[in-house]
Amino acid sequence: MTLEVEIGKTLNESFRAALVLTGSIEGAERAVTNAIAALGSGLSAHALLVETARSAFQQRPCSGASSSILPVELQAVANLFPTHRYCFALRVLVGFDLKTCSEILTLPRYEVEQALCQSLLDLPRAVEYMRCAGKSDAL
Repeated sequence: MTLEVEIGKTLNESFRAALVLTGSIEGAERAVTNAIAALGSGLSAHALLVETARSAFQQRPCSGASSSILPVELQAVANLFPTHRYCFALRVLVGFDLKTCSEILTLPRYEVEQALCQSLLDLPRAVEYMRCAGKSDAL
Protein backbone atom coordinates (compact mmCIF):
# COMPACT_ATOMS: atom_id res chain seq x y z
CA MET A 1 0.00 0.00 0.00
CA THR A 2 1.39 3.38 -0.95
CA LEU A 3 1.82 6.14 1.58
CA GLU A 4 -0.87 8.24 -0.12
CA VAL A 5 -3.41 5.40 0.05
CA GLU A 6 -2.57 4.76 3.69
CA ILE A 7 -2.94 8.46 4.56
CA GLY A 8 -6.26 8.62 2.71
CA LYS A 9 -7.53 5.53 4.52
CA THR A 10 -6.45 6.93 7.89
CA LEU A 11 -8.10 10.29 7.24
CA ASN A 12 -11.32 8.61 6.13
CA GLU A 13 -11.41 6.40 9.21
CA SER A 14 -10.71 9.35 11.49
CA PHE A 15 -13.37 11.49 9.81
CA ARG A 16 -16.00 8.73 10.04
CA ALA A 17 -15.25 8.24 13.73
CA ALA A 18 -15.45 11.98 14.36
CA LEU A 19 -18.72 12.22 12.44
CA VAL A 20 -20.34 9.62 14.69
CA LEU A 21 -18.82 11.17 17.82
CA THR A 22 -19.78 14.76 17.03
CA GLY A 23 -22.95 14.17 15.01
CA SER A 24 -22.05 16.81 12.42
CA ILE A 25 -19.82 17.24 9.40
CA GLU A 26 -18.49 20.54 10.75
CA GLY A 27 -17.65 18.98 14.11
CA ALA A 28 -15.93 16.05 12.42
CA GLU A 29 -13.85 18.36 10.23
CA ARG A 30 -12.87 20.39 13.29
CA ALA A 31 -11.92 17.26 15.25
CA VAL A 32 -9.69 15.89 12.47
CA THR A 33 -8.09 19.28 11.85
CA ASN A 34 -7.41 19.77 15.56
CA ALA A 35 -5.94 16.26 15.78
CA ILE A 36 -3.57 16.87 12.87
CA ALA A 37 -2.48 20.18 14.40
CA ALA A 38 -1.94 18.60 17.82
CA LEU A 39 0.14 15.73 16.45
CA GLY A 40 2.31 17.75 14.12
CA SER A 41 4.98 15.57 12.58
CA GLY A 42 4.30 12.70 15.01
CA LEU A 43 1.44 11.51 12.82
CA SER A 44 0.62 7.80 12.73
CA ALA A 45 -2.66 6.10 11.84
CA HIS A 46 -3.42 5.06 15.42
CA ALA A 47 -2.30 8.38 16.89
CA LEU A 48 -4.51 10.30 14.46
CA LEU A 49 -7.54 8.18 15.32
CA VAL A 50 -6.95 8.55 19.08
CA GLU A 51 -6.34 12.30 18.86
CA THR A 52 -9.37 12.78 16.61
CA ALA A 53 -11.54 10.96 19.14
CA ARG A 54 -10.08 13.05 21.95
CA SER A 55 -10.75 16.26 20.03
CA ALA A 56 -14.31 15.19 19.19
CA PHE A 57 -14.96 14.34 22.84
CA GLN A 58 -13.69 17.75 23.96
CA GLN A 59 -16.16 19.49 21.62
CA ARG A 60 -19.10 18.11 23.62
CA PRO A 61 -21.81 18.43 20.95
CA CYS A 62 -25.46 18.81 21.86
CA SER A 63 -27.20 15.48 22.37
CA GLY A 64 -29.57 14.53 19.59
CA ALA A 65 -27.98 16.80 16.99
CA SER A 66 -26.91 14.28 14.39
CA SER A 67 -26.24 14.66 10.70
CA SER A 68 -29.00 13.41 8.42
CA ILE A 69 -26.34 11.84 6.17
CA LEU A 70 -25.87 9.14 8.80
CA PRO A 71 -28.01 6.01 8.73
CA VAL A 72 -30.86 5.97 11.24
CA GLU A 73 -28.97 3.55 13.47
CA LEU A 74 -26.02 5.92 13.77
CA GLN A 75 -28.27 8.94 14.20
CA ALA A 76 -29.78 7.07 17.15
CA VAL A 77 -26.37 6.93 18.79
CA ALA A 78 -26.59 10.74 19.14
CA ASN A 79 -29.72 10.29 21.25
CA LEU A 80 -27.82 8.35 23.88
CA PHE A 81 -26.67 10.03 27.08
CA PRO A 82 -23.31 11.67 26.15
CA THR A 83 -21.07 9.36 28.18
CA HIS A 84 -22.90 6.31 26.89
CA ARG A 85 -22.67 7.63 23.32
CA TYR A 86 -18.91 8.09 23.53
CA CYS A 87 -18.29 4.74 25.19
CA PHE A 88 -20.37 2.94 22.58
CA ALA A 89 -18.79 4.78 19.66
CA LEU A 90 -15.21 4.36 20.87
CA ARG A 91 -15.49 0.71 21.95
CA VAL A 92 -17.89 -0.72 19.37
CA LEU A 93 -17.70 1.50 16.30
CA VAL A 94 -14.08 2.61 16.43
CA GLY A 95 -12.80 -0.52 18.17
CA PHE A 96 -10.57 1.01 20.84
CA ASP A 97 -9.61 -1.13 23.78
CA LEU A 98 -10.88 -0.37 27.27
CA LYS A 99 -7.63 1.32 28.34
CA THR A 100 -7.62 3.72 25.37
CA CYS A 101 -11.30 4.61 25.89
CA SER A 102 -10.64 5.24 29.55
CA GLU A 103 -7.74 7.57 28.71
CA ILE A 104 -9.65 9.51 26.03
CA LEU A 105 -12.73 9.96 28.20
CA THR A 106 -10.75 10.46 31.41
CA LEU A 107 -12.98 7.91 33.15
CA PRO A 108 -12.10 4.86 35.22
CA ARG A 109 -12.34 1.64 33.24
CA TYR A 110 -15.30 0.35 35.25
CA GLU A 111 -17.28 3.51 34.36
CA VAL A 112 -16.51 2.98 30.67
CA GLU A 113 -17.73 -0.61 30.96
CA GLN A 114 -20.90 0.44 32.80
CA ALA A 115 -21.67 3.17 30.26
CA LEU A 116 -21.10 0.76 27.39
CA CYS A 117 -23.48 -1.78 28.92
CA GLN A 118 -26.12 0.89 29.43
CA SER A 119 -25.72 2.15 25.87
CA LEU A 120 -26.29 -1.38 24.57
CA LEU A 121 -29.52 -1.50 26.57
CA ASP A 122 -30.68 1.96 25.47
CA LEU A 123 -29.72 1.84 21.80
CA PRO A 124 -32.64 -0.32 20.54
CA ARG A 125 -35.12 2.20 21.97
CA ALA A 126 -33.16 5.09 20.45
CA VAL A 127 -33.21 3.39 17.04
CA GLU A 128 -36.94 2.77 17.32
CA TYR A 129 -37.49 6.40 18.29
CA MET A 130 -35.50 7.60 15.25
CA ARG A 131 -37.45 5.30 12.94
CA CYS A 132 -40.78 6.53 14.33
CA ALA A 133 -39.64 10.15 14.09
CA GLY A 134 -38.64 9.55 10.46
CA LYS A 135 -42.07 8.13 9.64
CA SER A 136 -43.85 11.09 11.21
CA ASP A 137 -41.62 13.50 9.22
CA ALA A 138 -42.63 11.71 6.02
CA LEU A 139 -46.34 12.27 6.68
